[in-house]
Amino acid sequence: MSSARGLFRLHLGVGALAVGTVALSATVAARAVEFAAPSFSEVVTLCRQALVPSLDLNRVALLVLAGLSALVVFRAVRSAVRQLRATRRFLRALCVVGCIETLPGTVLVDDPRPRAFCAGYLRRRIYVSTGTLALLSPAQLKAVLAHEEHHARSRDPLRMLVAQTLADAAFFVPVLRRSCERHAALAEVAADDAAVRVSGRRGPLAAALLAFDAHGGPAGVAPERVDHLTGRRSGWDVPARDVVNGVATIAALAVVAAATALTSAAGGLTVASVALSGCTIMVVSFPVFSALAAAQLLQRRRMA
Repeated sequence: MSSARGLFRLHLGVGALAVGTVALSATVAARAVEFAAPSFSEVVTLCRQALVPSLDLNRVALLVLAGLSALVVFRAVRSAVRQLRATRRFLRALCVVGCIETLPGTVLVDDPRPRAFCAGYLRRRIYVSTGTLALLSPAQLKAVLAHEEHHARSRDPLRMLVAQTLADAAFFVPVLRRSCERHAALAEVAADDAAVRVSGRRGPLAAALLAFDAHGGPAGVAPERVDHLTGRRSGWDVPARDVVNGVATIAALAVVAAATALTSAAGGLTVASVALSGCTIMVVSFPVFSALAAAQLLQRRRMA
């Protein structure tokens, strides 16, 4: 996959499958549980069951589906909030001087370090530091601005927000993490191509990247961008095997949700009975985890 746009669509497709399957899991869990206070006879029955623990696979499946759904929602909200807050803190810390009259839509930042970037999700702007204006030649500056303008036109900040949120939320699909990183790299390559088209040659952009790297600019240029600018193709595709494994994981989760829906009557369980199953799982698994923790502690003492 050599296109940032194409990979983003694939990322959205796999992420949408994962989110849709989790939504199905949440619906199955919600429909199978009756949210009402238990009667006295139900409490007595539950207490009797607590004395002799037994696992109901159907209830265990409901607990897993409900827990996974809640975790996905939590991770999605946390990821989005973290990214939005980080961007807001970063932009507030900038010392904005004003706009550059000769460069419409470009914000000038008072910073001796060479910096140029696109920021903003709905209202995208290009930020250029005073250090950049002092360091680069007109041709190099033109190439850098063309690079950032492509990011703004492609809505790359918003795309990265969505891609990262999906990757963080659907943690059980590892390929989303890889495709998110791949999309970020391809977005830079696509912006480099736009800059080369505007400049008519690769030299100005390559020289600007080297100048940024030599004068304390952003983190070092990715080797893939260097290879691309020199005309060499990089072998950093997302393996098809990872995509197939990710889709298979989503399909397996969908099968579990569907099977649980077929075997669980609507409102056939109560919150108390499901909670009891959770307690039973904890009681059964406690000795196992305790043994593992003890073994790890003994191993550390031996190594010490």
